[in-house]
Amino acid sequence: MNVARDPLRDGPRWVAGLILAGALSALVHGAVLWWPRTVDDAFIIYHYGRNLAEGLGPVYNPGERVEGYSSPLWMLGAAAAIAARIDPVAAAKAAGLACSVWLVVLVHGGLRRAGVVAWGSGLAALLVGSSFVLQIWSVSGLETSAYALALFGGLLRAARPERGPRDALVASAALACAALLRPEGPLFWLAVAPVFFGAPAGRWRRLSLYALPGVALAAHVTWRWTYYGVPLANTYYVKSGGGSRMWRQGLDGLAGFASDPSHLAFLAAAAAGLVSALRRPSSRRAATILALAILLHLLFVVSVGDDGLRVHRFYVPVLAPLAFLAGQTFPRTEARERRTVPLAALGALAVALAVPLSLRTLHAELLPEMREGALPYLEGNVKLGRHLAATRPPATVIAVAAAGAIPFYSRLRAIDMYGLCDATIAHGPFPSERRGRLMKWDNAYVLGRRPDLIAVNRGYFRAGDPYAASVADRPWLLAAAPLDRDLFERLARDGAYTLAPIRFEDGSRFYVFERRGPGPALSGSR
Repeated sequence: MNVARDPLRDGPRWVAGLILAGALSALVHGAVLWWPRTVDDAFIIYHYGRNLAEGLGPVYNPGERVEGYSSPLWMLGAAAAIAARIDPVAAAKAAGLACSVWLVVLVHGGLRRAGVVAWGSGLAALLVGSSFVLQIWSVSGLETSAYALALFGGLLRAARPERGPRDALVASAALACAALLRPEGPLFWLAVAPVFFGAPAGRWRRLSLYALPGVALAAHVTWRWTYYGVPLANTYYVKSGGGSRMWRQGLDGLAGFASDPSHLAFLAAAAAGLVSALRRPSSRRAATILALAILLHLLFVVSVGDDGLRVHRFYVPVLAPLAFLAGQTFPRTEARERRTVPLAALGALAVALAVPLSLRTLHAELLPEMREGALPYLEGNVKLGRHLAATRPPATVIAVAAAGAIPFYSRLRAIDMYGLCDATIAHGPFPSERRGRLMKWDNAYVLGRRPDLIAVNRGYFRAGDPYAASVADRPWLLAAAPLDRDLFERLARDGAYTLAPIRFEDGSRFYVFERRGPGPALSGSR
């Protein structure tokens, strides 16, 4: 091959290194900016982990066996951190960011092994590292980036041309970890197994080694069924029974992800890479495996109705596979194979568009929204939880729509009004209410348990917030979601709860319903 005439060659090493450094810098930059924000659901996992570390078992409330966490490995990690007297929030964020860094490096290394030029591998890594979706969820406190790493690592190993016994074992181990990090993980462990059925030579050794990590998965399912009394996590039952409404909701979420300008460019690069890879026998198999994995994951996301968040948590696992496909537009090729050059130009253009668009979305839209909405929300939940821990007796029962930080910091027995940690709500039907996001709730059941306090979702107001005075006169303003409106109507009829603010030393307040005996539950007009 005449390297001097090669239109796609590695070029100087420092160029590829500089691009990879830029990818990692972009990732860390966005993650640091988003570090103060922790998703409330993450505290559910820490809550289970603390109870396990303190000898109460993996439970939400002592004595109630409900699997409200969706990530056994992440919960065990939280338990280990707490047992070692390490803050689980900081530990989870650091672990998530480390997994994302590893993911970016793995995209680059995987493409280099697949015959992609060094600078092209760097551009694909830059696509992932600059993604605001990955940056945000790296430090959310959840298992999202760890699952994405385990899934992509397993798929990448299964896509190797040799498919030897060692590849079977490593791929299976990575996908088994993914299965213990997310409920959909077992789908991929099962789906990848036929990849190692291929050539007769050594087939049964490959399959037996692939099956070995499956013993851990089978053991976990058996333990779960024995301990919790059901074969699947409670989070599955919360999502089940939605029918066509759930699928429509999932399709809306997919449309929201795909229509983001930075994601349009990302998808265009991946499509160009897929076309390029399918033209080359050496890369066809790997591209097919990753493309099918992306489709399987998207099918799962749509079927469970997405997660309803603009920051697209459920799409983090497809970022690395999409970037790997995008990198396939930059293969090492001889000069005579000039049909590859237009696709490479398209891939480079897509990267040039996706990176600044993603950074703009983070800085111009998401960070201001986080500071104005998400941070006060988290701040209020943490304050209320700590206040209740200091002022309420241990026998107090609270009902919460935000089931993470408030119960975690208060250490009080809690009723999760959206059913993630409550089997009765999770196994029940969806409400007939058709406005808003499709979620399960049952306020008749919650009030039947007579909680001492009911924390109003988004009932926190910082000092000087003028909206707080309006709420004092018109409490129905707090009833924004379908659950809230139904709850307020029931409490108005019940008469045993009074809506009042809990005031903190800095002048902020958090509105709660408190059970105080007969009396009007609400004041003001709706």
